Amino acid sequence: MRILTDLYVFYVIAIGTAYFLRKRTIYLPVVILTLVLASMVRLSGMSIPVAVYIFCVMLIGTVMIHVGETVSGIYRENTLKTLTEKRKLLDVLEKERTDLLSQRKVLDERSFVIGKIYEVIKNMSGALRIGEILGLFAVFAGEHFYFSKCHFCVFDLEKDGEALRSVYLIKKGVSQPEEVPAAKLLPWQPMVIEHVKKKKTRETINKDDALSAELKIPGEIERLDVIPLSVENRMTAVVCVEDLEESQIEYFMVLATQLAMEIKQAILYEEVERRSLIDGLTGIYLRRYFLERTGEEMKRSERMKLNFSILMLDIDRFKVCNDTYGHMVGDVVLKAIAQTIKDNIRELDLVARFGGEEFAVLLPDTGERGALHVSERIRSAVEAKRINAYDETVKITISTGISIYPDHGADVAELIQKADKALYASKQSGRNSVTLYKGD
Repeated sequence: MRILTDLYVFYVIAIGTAYFLRKRTIYLPVVILTLVLASMVRLSGMSIPVAVYIFCVMLIGTVMIHVGETVSGIYRENTLKTLTEKRKLLDVLEKERTDLLSQRKVLDERSFVIGKIYEVIKNMSGALRIGEILGLFAVFAGEHFYFSKCHFCVFDLEKDGEALRSVYLIKKGVSQPEEVPAAKLLPWQPMVIEHVKKKKTRETINKDDALSAELKIPGEIERLDVIPLSVENRMTAVVCVEDLEESQIEYFMVLATQLAMEIKQAILYEEVERRSLIDGLTGIYLRRYFLERTGEEMKRSERMKLNFSILMLDIDRFKVCNDTYGHMVGDVVLKAIAQTIKDNIRELDLVARFGGEEFAVLLPDTGERGALHVSERIRSAVEAKRINAYDETVKITISTGISIYPDHGADVAELIQKADKALYASKQSGRNSVTLYKGD
C-alpha cells in the first residue's frame, strides 16, 4: 500500500515535471525534483537509483501521453482546418458552377436570339420592297423585343440633303408597319432626326436628360433610342424606338445594322423597277405597266361587279408644234401635258404615256358620267394652259376618247381599241373635244 502511495506521488511529480517542461520552465522543476526525490528516498527507504528509475519511467510515460495528445490535437486541428478549407473550396466550386450555369443560360439565350435574328435577316434578304422587309421586322420585333413604338424614317438617296422618302410606324403587337406621311410626323420627331443626322451616332435620350427637354420629346417616353442606319458612309434611314429595354439594345443593333443594307437594296430595286416602268421624259408610267394594271383592275372589277373607264388622249397637231418650235420645245410640251393630266385625276387613278404624243388614263370605279367629267376637266385645263418653253410660249389642245368596262368590252385590248375609235371621232369632229364610244 505504501509502495502504491509512493508510486502515486512519483506519478504526480512526473506529471508536474512534464508540465513545467512543456512550459519550458526548466530550473524550477529541477529544484522541486531534487527536493522531492531526496524526501521520498529518505521516507520510503528506497535507494536513489531505484527512485530515479521509477521516476524516469513515469516521466517518459507522461511525456509520451502528452506527445500523443499533442499529435492527436495537431491531427484534429489539421483535420478541422482541412475540412474548413474543403468546405470553402466546395463553396467556391459551387459558386463557380452556379456562375457557369448562369453564363450558359445567357449564352443559350444569346444563341437562340442570334439564331432567330439570322433567320429573319435571311428572310429579309429575299424581300424586294421596304414594306415587306419592315413587315418581317415587325413580326420578329413583336415576339422578341419590348418597346412601345418604333419609327423607321427612310431617306431619299437620290436627293441632296437626304430628304425623307417615307416613314413607317411599327407598334408593339401589330404585325404590319403603317406608312405615315412625313408631313404628319409630330413636331419633335423631325428635330430628333436632324439631331442624329448631325451626330451620325446612336443616341439614347432618357426622360430626365437635358436633351429630351431641348428636343421637346413628350414626357410619357421614358427612353428614346435613335439609331442612324448607314451603308458605305451614306445614311439610309433613322430608327426611333421608344422605351426599348436596355438589355436588348445589343440585339436590336445587330438587326438594325443588317436592316440598313436590306433597305438600301430595296430602294435600289424599287428604283430600277421604277425606271423600267416610268417614262424618262414625262415621269409617268409606260405602256407596259398601264396594260398590266388595267388587266388587274379588270379582274377586280369583274369580281366585285364594278365599272372602270379608259381615256385615250392625244395632243392636237403635235407634229406642227415640233416642226415650228423644234423637238426640245416639243419635249417641254409633253412634260407639261403629262403633269396637267396628273394634276386633274385622283391619286388612285393611273396615267401613262402610251406612245409618242398619246396618253392613256385608267379610272377605277368610274362609270360613264365620271369619265366624261374627268375628261372634260383635263381638256379644259390643257386648253387654258400657257406652256413656256425656252423663248417660246405655246398653246396646245388635246382630243380624248373614252371606253367603259364592261359596257364596251370584256378584255383590255378591246377596251383600248374602243377608246382609240372614240379618240379618232374627236379628231374628226374638229379636235379639242371629248367623245364617249357609242358603237361602230
